[in-house]
Amino acid sequence: MPTERHMARLLRNIPNSTCQFLLESSVQLLKQEFNRRGIQIGECISLDTKHILTWVKENNPKTYIQKGRFDKIKQPAGDPDCKVGCKRKHNKRIPQTQSCATPTTNPIPAQMIAVGEYYWGYGSGIVVVKVPNLGELVIAEMTQTFDHADLSYFFPLMAKAEQILGFRPRFGTFDAAFDAWYVYDYFHRDDDPQAFAAVPFGEKGDYKAKQRLFSPEGLPICAAELPMLLLFTRPLAKVG
Repeated sequence: MPTERHMARLLRNIPNSTCQFLLESSVQLLKQEFNRRGIQIGECISLDTKHILTWVKENNPKTYIQKGRFDKIKQPAGDPDCKVGCKRKHNKRIPQTQSCATPTTNPIPAQMIAVGEYYWGYGSGIVVVKVPNLGELVIAEMTQTFDHADLSYFFPLMAKAEQILGFRPRFGTFDAAFDAWYVYDYFHRDDDPQAFAAVPFGEKGDYKAKQRLFSPEGLPICAAELPMLLLFTRPLAKVG
């Protein structure tokens, strides 16, 4: 068996195209076996991302660093390729337990804002399909540095999924990070009205989900409490 150090060096130096070839070949072999058994996969996919923290002192809260722990200009010596990014960001106020003086130039003290969790590393995105009575199967994977948003994985991974499956999935499930119009547009098609994307509502800015009201016909209600009709649409360029 190879040592941990040798395995890490191998994974660091092996071309990504080699790993992608092994994944695609494995999926194609499994698809052939599923077809032989009469099992259909790929109509419904799931896409999600996972952060990968690098083994650097900047990510260790017990290591003393005077300043610039997450300064994107100061590259960690332990990994010359990783980038700093935000794992999660709420932009919500922390409940204030005691009163404090507030400067006139900054109505909300910085210590009262939860801005997020920052790390140096990478992000891995995968597309998974459900195999009835067997489990889940990863059919596409993509890894980027941690400074890329979750939505940047959508189009590249869906293109890979279409290539491997040989068709366009009808249904998709995502978390709130993928609440974007082009995610819904990808699954919407006139010849298949049942196809759709299931994505939780992502609260952005000060607009909360509870403030969204709809008429009995399903039309959104404007500030004047009137239903808004869809009069026309125009094609928009995809955001990649």
